[in-house]
Amino acid sequence: MPPQKLSLLDVWRRNRTTRLKKPKELKICPRQLPLLRDPEVAASLARQNMKLVGLLPPSGTDVFRRLTPESLAEIQRRAAKGKGEQNERESKKKEEEEKEEERPKPSCHLEAGKVLPFVYEDPPPEMLNVPLEDLDPFYKTQKTFNVITTGNTIFRFNAEPACYILSPFSIVRRGAIKLLLHSFFRKFVMITILLNCVFMTFSDQWLFHQAGYAFIAIYAFEALVKVLSRGFCIGPFTFLRDPWNWLDVLVLVFAVLNELIVLDWLLYMFQALKIIPLIPGLRATAGALIQSVRKLASAVILGVLGLCFLALLGMQLFMGTLRYRCVLWPAFDTTNNSFFNFSSHINNITANHYFLPYQVDSLLCGNSSDAGRCPEGYTCLKTLFNPNYGYTSYDTFGWAFLSVFRLMTWDFWENLFQLTVRSSGMSSVIFYAVALFLGSLCLVGLILAAVVAAYAEQNEAAVAEAKQKEREHRKILQELKKREAKCVERQKKKEEESNGSGPSALDQDKPEHVPRPCLQGWNKFASVLLKWNCCPQWVTFKKWVHFVVMDPFVDLGITIVIIVNTIFMAMEHYPMTAEFEQMLSIGNLVFIGILTAEMVFKIIAMDPYYYFQVGWNIFDSIVVMLGLLELMLADIEGLSVLRSFRLLRIFRLTKFWPLFNMLLKIIRNAVVAVRHLTLLLVLVVFVSSVVVMQLFGGSYRDRVCRIDQDCELPRWHAADFFHSFMLVFRILCGEWIETLWDCMEVAGQPQCITVFITILFIGKLLLLILFVALLLTSFSGDNMAAIDKGGEMNNLQIAIGRITRSSNKQGVVTDSSHRSMADAAYKPGPEERVGIEEEPKQRDPPDCFSEACSKRCPCLRVDITQGSGKIWWKIRRTCYAIVEHSSFEAIIIVVIMLSSIALAFEDINLEDSRVLKILLEYADQVLAYVFIVEMLLKWMGYGLKTYFTNPWGWLEFIIVTGSVPSITVYMLGRTGLGALRALRPLRLLSKFDGTRVVLTTLWRATPPIFSVLLVVLTFWLVFAIYGINLFAGKYYYCFNTTDERRFHIDEVNNKSDCMELIMMNYTEVRWVNVKVNFDSVANGYLALLPVATFKGWLEVMYAAVDTRMVEDQPLYEDNVYMYLYFVIFIIFGSFFSFSLFIGVLIDNYSQQKAKFGNIFMTEGQQKQRPKKQKPIPRPSNRLQGCAFDLVTKPAFDIFITVIICLYALSLMLERDSQSMEAEEILYFIRLGFIIVFTLQCLLKIFALRKYYFTIGWNVFDFVVAIVLLVELFLADLMLRYLVIPYILPVLSLIHYVRGGLRNLLISLRMSLPALFNLGLLLFIIMFVYSVFGMWNFAYVGRMAGIDDMFNFETFGSSMLCMFQITTLAGWDGILFPLLNTPPDCDPDAFNPGSDVMGNCANLPLGITFTCSYIIISMLIVVNMFIAIILESFSVTATVGTDHLCEEDIEMFYETWERFDPEASQYVDYSQLSDLCDSLQAPLRIPKPNTAKLIAMDLPVAPGDKVHCLDILVALASEFLGDSGEMGALKESMEESFKEKYPSKVSQEPVTTTLKRKQEEVAAGVIQNAYRKHLLKQSGKQDKTEGALEKGGQAAEEYPTSNGVRHLAVSMADQPLSDTIEMQPLMSPVEDEFHAAPVDVILYSAPSSASHPSTLDGNTI
Repeated sequence: MPPQKLSLLDVWRRNRTTRLKKPKELKICPRQLPLLRDPEVAASLARQNMKLVGLLPPSGTDVFRRLTPESLAEIQRRAAKGKGEQNERESKKKEEEEKEEERPKPSCHLEAGKVLPFVYEDPPPEMLNVPLEDLDPFYKTQKTFNVITTGNTIFRFNAEPACYILSPFSIVRRGAIKLLLHSFFRKFVMITILLNCVFMTFSDQWLFHQAGYAFIAIYAFEALVKVLSRGFCIGPFTFLRDPWNWLDVLVLVFAVLNELIVLDWLLYMFQALKIIPLIPGLRATAGALIQSVRKLASAVILGVLGLCFLALLGMQLFMGTLRYRCVLWPAFDTTNNSFFNFSSHINNITANHYFLPYQVDSLLCGNSSDAGRCPEGYTCLKTLFNPNYGYTSYDTFGWAFLSVFRLMTWDFWENLFQLTVRSSGMSSVIFYAVALFLGSLCLVGLILAAVVAAYAEQNEAAVAEAKQKEREHRKILQELKKREAKCVERQKKKEEESNGSGPSALDQDKPEHVPRPCLQGWNKFASVLLKWNCCPQWVTFKKWVHFVVMDPFVDLGITIVIIVNTIFMAMEHYPMTAEFEQMLSIGNLVFIGILTAEMVFKIIAMDPYYYFQVGWNIFDSIVVMLGLLELMLADIEGLSVLRSFRLLRIFRLTKFWPLFNMLLKIIRNAVVAVRHLTLLLVLVVFVSSVVVMQLFGGSYRDRVCRIDQDCELPRWHAADFFHSFMLVFRILCGEWIETLWDCMEVAGQPQCITVFITILFIGKLLLLILFVALLLTSFSGDNMAAIDKGGEMNNLQIAIGRITRSSNKQGVVTDSSHRSMADAAYKPGPEERVGIEEEPKQRDPPDCFSEACSKRCPCLRVDITQGSGKIWWKIRRTCYAIVEHSSFEAIIIVVIMLSSIALAFEDINLEDSRVLKILLEYADQVLAYVFIVEMLLKWMGYGLKTYFTNPWGWLEFIIVTGSVPSITVYMLGRTGLGALRALRPLRLLSKFDGTRVVLTTLWRATPPIFSVLLVVLTFWLVFAIYGINLFAGKYYYCFNTTDERRFHIDEVNNKSDCMELIMMNYTEVRWVNVKVNFDSVANGYLALLPVATFKGWLEVMYAAVDTRMVEDQPLYEDNVYMYLYFVIFIIFGSFFSFSLFIGVLIDNYSQQKAKFGNIFMTEGQQKQRPKKQKPIPRPSNRLQGCAFDLVTKPAFDIFITVIICLYALSLMLERDSQSMEAEEILYFIRLGFIIVFTLQCLLKIFALRKYYFTIGWNVFDFVVAIVLLVELFLADLMLRYLVIPYILPVLSLIHYVRGGLRNLLISLRMSLPALFNLGLLLFIIMFVYSVFGMWNFAYVGRMAGIDDMFNFETFGSSMLCMFQITTLAGWDGILFPLLNTPPDCDPDAFNPGSDVMGNCANLPLGITFTCSYIIISMLIVVNMFIAIILESFSVTATVGTDHLCEEDIEMFYETWERFDPEASQYVDYSQLSDLCDSLQAPLRIPKPNTAKLIAMDLPVAPGDKVHCLDILVALASEFLGDSGEMGALKESMEESFKEKYPSKVSQEPVTTTLKRKQEEVAAGVIQNAYRKHLLKQSGKQDKTEGALEKGGQAAEEYPTSNGVRHLAVSMADQPLSDTIEMQPLMSPVEDEFHAAPVDVILYSAPSSASHPSTLDGNTI
């Protein structure tokens, strides 16, 4: 059976329920440790395979022994002996390979750097930091020794003389070892590295160089100490054998080279990385990360290949198109015959190109009908320039690859998309849809799946090791307790007089758990000052206070106070009136007074001694003290930051809000769990910042004029460390392309691209691993157990329960009775939850009304057997038959699609086409009538009960209700309810099985999604309120609308200066605010959303870092450290919240998977698996046979793969505007490849004959060859109307990949159905929002992201906007125009051809429209990622081995026909071995297979016949084992059997293969015993013993008895299954000692059939 692997959900569930003990919990009492070396205990634990106990030396010897010259000589003697044995093993290589598993290996528990296992006692103080004999038995024959430090950490050294001079007993070496392992030395080196890192951030390079010599001297001394203590390179544990010590070598080498050439950045990088080996956890994390990177090779290679293909496709489609610009058409002077330089006119950008405001590049255009147009007087011509400094293009493979990589990372791809659409037309959307969803989404999803798999594998290994330690610890404790119990009994027997006089041995462990005694005098101090029990009156008062304060209603009141206080804090805004501000101030005083009173009364009730022992009480007291401190220092200028501590009151809600508490616990526990990984990420960011500053800082300062007209440093540069850090942080956030353009302008292309891509890859990889680690650690068993401990009801729940119980009992009884009646009236089944169409078909319609309605209104009960009731029943049955007919459903789908298409025509141009408008109005009425008739038919057919208990019925009802007003008042235009017609396409969701499954899954996940969303919004509220305290009223600026620039503070310093200019009738001057600001909580939420999505966040941050004081004119980067506010929000408010959101989704999906099975795919889609190709028979013709052998060899596939790669390389050599010679050379190269591809097809057709076209990839190759041949003769025609398919042969490379790449492609193929379902849902939602946006925002003024091509004027342009913001790209540019209010827009503007006035949008509707769409679309896109990851894990768990499918079953029946030509459904038992050997994998059981077939326990019918279906089921069970697929596969096998044999021939089995063999073995044993008995009596036993030992030959000579036959094959020659015992299969001539267990085996022999037995176990 193939090994079974775990899927992601299995790993998730196991990780969620696993509760592991911490290493410090695995302790053994020091008094018990000597018992582990007791021979009886050691033998007992050895039988239980306790490996840790085997590491201890035998009893009577010391555990820790000093290394002495004598012991070193003994080690050398053993090492020499071991070397001799190794030479002997090498001479007997075969025997050693057979015993490879028995060779000794180093113990994983005694590795260098690990803590001493718990089975060892603490070393004596004199044994610390001195050389000891090695504890690991493996190294007994190695020249090594151990040194154990104060923390019981194991270090291993080479016993050979260091540097051939210093022996282990040398004073210098021992001193070096003590110095190296001393904690102060490690701390000194760490402090040195940290100081070095601090100096790296200085801008004064002279000061750093002077201090650098001291640092280098310290690093050299550290390396010298390591060499003296360990040796240089000879030996396993010497200096250079540790890879981390190479950092020391590199630091010293580059320090010397830096004096000759400038290598500062390399030196600084290695100096900072030296801190990794000094922290053990960081070192282990880095090592594990390096190991995991190796497992990502297949995913990374697949990603690179996918990007190469997309880059080549982009070159074929868009090469040279981004160079077309709107150029002023020259006015030619016909009278003058002078030469006009047209080329220089076109390439004169500043004078002859058309520019849009605020744009650096001139306007792009295209010559196709759907491309961008030029304004009047300008013509679209091809120039020499590409956008974005010339770095955005598809002209060469390098720039095309960079553009596609930009698509993969979703960084500013909307700009590339808009440029391409404007230059190439709407058809380019297809390329970007494929590149984004099939390219970027799938490739990133597969890489993320590989990261998850690598981390999960490491996590599983760590968990397995921890479980093994915990299991051994538990068993050792049990054995020690048994041993101690025996000792105690013996002691009691010997010392009967001392019974009860002292504590027993078992009680001596208890003092370990007794809390430590308090400090001397502390109890007296606490009793006097912290325990207030001074007089009886005070004690009575305390009891009353305790009774009141500890009542649950007090906690309920405090919770209400905190909620109201939060509301008061959220009510702050700018500008506020004096009265409103006074109200908030008084409210703050009231809240502080209430909280202070609560704290004081609790202290009185509990006493300070007990009050401050509760964590929540300490937190409450800190919050109160900070509030009081704020009141005392409120009037001091500069201390207003204390107001921010009010936000801590919000966190008091976590005491009563479990989900909020879970978020904070997850953040706290996750930070602790992944602290080393986080520290590694911080180190990478720091090193990257230093490298970027050293490499590019000077270039930014010297060449800033290339990227800025005023020659001022941009906001993102590397001239100093802080800006370099922010630059690296922006790269890790995914915003890297714009900063890369600036870097390439000032510092060159190769260096910038290399550094930026390296930082992006390493940083994103670390972020992905950190993200996965957060997911698994956040939802681990430890956190879940800690959260579940709070399962008891808190005071808030108790108080609410009291209120509920005190409510009107009669009302409760009435409500419960109504609820029970409703539940009895309707209990929806699983089909009804999915849709009406899935209800089980029945002849009669269901009840029209519920039982409760019928009881209340008896008139609803009608006799359907006579009169009008009978007519009514006939009508209902007719309606039911109509709606249940398949054609009715098809007609409704067509009508819905027609209605959706009609909605798309209601655009801004509808008023210009009167005929179309009238036609759409009539069509809308007809469609509305159709939907009304459909609804009435369903009411009649299904009944009101079934219709309105289904969510799709309610959706249909709402949509039809919205269509009614459009029928009656369509002459007056669309009404509010008429807008509900835009929801008509949503009805398609209920018509497709895939979307129904996806929606059902999302609906089940809705409660946790909304719960997490509420928690995240509460968490964001803290940042929003803090943002109000920091930035409220500071985003305003004075603006000149004429030249569209801000005033400098030298001109306008504050609002008063600006208002003076306005009062002086400067109408162009305005005091304006940034549209997205922090003036209120609502605006704060809207400002944090761009920061969390990294779209539009730069403008929000720029405004923040330019702020000064309230109503002051902003100054460029006057408050630059405000960047840190957004950095903190991105880390905690975005990254952790997103991790929680994804974790809750996966957690919910794991529960759904366990309960329902299907998540994102229907059952039919799940059954779709890649079909196995039947083997093609070799042709009988000799020439065809040779060709067949050639094309089926792996070498032929390798040759074709190389040819395809060379062909792709030739395509990469193309470039725009290449010379004629280059085009001619590439043409002939391409011609040669076409000939090779054609010959390959012809050769395969000749060799494979008709079977060639049974393989899909062969058909694809054939079509490609035909198309390429046609292209040779019709190149001009195809170039004009079609895209030349040069890229198609590259796709054939998919067919030839093997190994991990093939598994990834199969997993991608398996996830396509889920992606299609989610994509269809996304498209329908996109369609609805496009129509809704077209109806409401068609006349919005053009600005930001809305222009002549991307707008809501037509359905096509509206779909472009929705497609763009599906991945959150450019949604801020769509939202900003919707936020315009007068005077930024004109509400009275005239729109030609329409009666609609104004170009302003509805502000609340615009915000709701945009935010709701990005939330819904991102939820679907995130689910796409999750689907890919889940399916990739599923494929990884199954594709790695063969899988049973219908082709395997068909192959079995084809083989069966050869053994059963008469179709009797039975085959002789003697033919069973040949049959199983003739099958193909995976059902094949090759010979020798007799023992395995016997163990399968097949039923045997009379005449030694075995049934076909029994064999097939047994073979499938043998292959699949205990997997859950056997049940579904068995049904499939029975169905296929019925197709082959409609009538099953069945006979009652008389025995089974296993029972028959047991009977034969039992008979042989009886014969053997009886024969020995006869031989003993005749005295001939000595003569026949030799024959009896030959394996059963005498048994064949002895006559059979009782009719029992013997097998001709000895069972000793057969391979045995693991599931069968050895006793029933032994030879019948063994001795008496092996015959005894037969009686027991016969009693327990398994049998699947009832049959008579010739031998009964009771008679033996």
